Amino acid sequence: MTVLSLLAMAVIAWALWDSLPELVTTQEARGRRGRVQVPRIVLAGLLPAAVVALAVIMAAASVVAGRLRAWLPPALVSSPRAQAASTNAVFVLLPPFITVLHAGLLLETAGHHVPLPQLITAAFGLLIAGLGGVLPRLRPAHPDPAGDRVRRAGAVAMMLLGAGCVAGAFLLPALPVAVATAYAGGGIAGLTILIPRLWPRRR
Repeated sequence: MTVLSLLAMAVIAWALWDSLPELVTTQEARGRRGRVQVPRIVLAGLLPAAVVALAVIMAAASVVAGRLRAWLPPALVSSPRAQAASTNAVFVLLPPFITVLHAGLLLETAGHHVPLPQLITAAFGLLIAGLGGVLPRLRPAHPDPAGDRVRRAGAVAMMLLGAGCVAGAFLLPALPVAVATAYAGGGIAGLTILIPRLWPRRR
């Protein structure tokens, strides 16, 4: 998915290249601060570079996690399957979201009117729903039935939250919907970690 997203971003940039101004204004002059402009190659290449950097960081993190696994308590270590699931989720879910952001920014800069806040918020909702689908597979290395139940409930909540974000993007002001979804999604994810540790395990 990462490679396909990079190809899609390259095609979008190529198709819109002639419509982009040679210098793109990223910040208008304000007070004593002058206007900030960057070459169009920076705008066209910034998010693809971010995807490549993300892939490198995730690959390095997987190597480091594998080497630290033997030195950490089992309660703090995810299983190899969970580690693979989280890595795959990042590579599968984030690049399409970044591609939508890339396309929206370039279209807007090229002078095409697009509902950018709505598109980005809807894409963010799909990202949250996708993360919810992965949540039940993020199990620790040791058996944790109570935690599995909490993660399944959290997955349902995350998917419903993502669906609500997609709908709200076109029915309500997009930015508040995205911000509320981000806070709620972080809260759900945090609860799936805290609740199994706070509740006493049944013997």
